[in-house]
Amino acid sequence: MTVAMQSLYDAPVVFHANCLPTQYLGIIDKQYYMADIGLCKLAPGTEFSNPTYFDANPPKRLVDTAYVTANFDHTTWFEVDGFTCGKVSLLDEGPRVPFGDLPVEFSDMDPVSINREYAFLFFGTDEPTVRAGICGGPVVHEPSDDPDLDGVAIGFFFMNAGGKCYVPHCDRVLADGWS
Repeated sequence: MTVAMQSLYDAPVVFHANCLPTQYLGIIDKQYYMADIGLCKLAPGTEFSNPTYFDANPPKRLVDTAYVTANFDHTTWFEVDGFTCGKVSLLDEGPRVPFGDLPVEFSDMDPVSINREYAFLFFGTDEPTVRAGICGGPVVHEPSDDPDLDGVAIGFFFMNAGGKCYVPHCDRVLADGWS
């Protein structure tokens, strides 16, 4: 199961986000800092099912930056679904390469090739606490009759910035064999 790493960097234990009493789900087995996701190994006896997917187009497969560059432009619509807000529409603004210090784990890597994100215009709620529930949600191409595009996930929702948001690429996750 994928989880947003933003609040889990120092705590590899995962609990259900909105459950009282708290419910232990598992531990982070693998971290992808630049994609801001962790792979959670579920605790014995914990079942996970995703037969329904709120309102947005369900994710079918994760794609790399080469696929995104070849198939999408600045007029492409994507969707993300959060448990606190439902479907939010995102209009592709293209790639973004933020500058800043990389975590020590990446000090030997080229920041331009690894620290890349996609930028989007955000069309949804402006309520900050509601928007926070989207973090970690897969960003999926809008429904399409083209089976090569329908359900394509380009990454996981990372950061709100007013009317914009950012989604890190998942090239490393794919290179490690995840799909």
